Amino acid sequence: MKKLFRFAGRFSIFIIAVILLIVLAAAVFTAVGPEKLVNVRKFLDAGWWMASLVRWVVLAAIIAYLPRFARRQAEKHADLEESYLAQYDEAEAQNATYETLRELEQYTLNHDKLRSSWEKLAEHPRIAAGVLIGFELLFVQLPHLS
Repeated sequence: MKKLFRFAGRFSIFIIAVILLIVLAAAVFTAVGPEKLVNVRKFLDAGWWMASLVRWVVLAAIIAYLPRFARRQAEKHADLEESYLAQYDEAEAQNATYETLRELEQYTLNHDKLRSSWEKLAEHPRIAAGVLIGFELLFVQLPHLS
């Protein structure tokens, strides 16, 4: 239930941000007027290459930082996995209920999966970089070329 409320809160913040963006865009286009809207379109098309350059720089920074971040996340989940294993052993020694043991076991398995995923990402950063570059080319650059 706690996760549901957290998701609902995050989703509502996202929806509010999207609505604000739409309202801001409508206000700008209303203030500019329909006759000057053509000039705004030309300005946006001319600035597309500069924005593209900024996106590529940000993408390069993400790709450069990704292996370090992935290793840090793998270590974090390994520590959490060890913590839950210790809690499981302690709960088992105290004759905890079956549900408690299954819950701790599930937490351990979840963190093991997350740890292994982050380790794979840290070991193969070229695949992640290729996917990020592919998304940039396919969904951002390609539509502007047509």
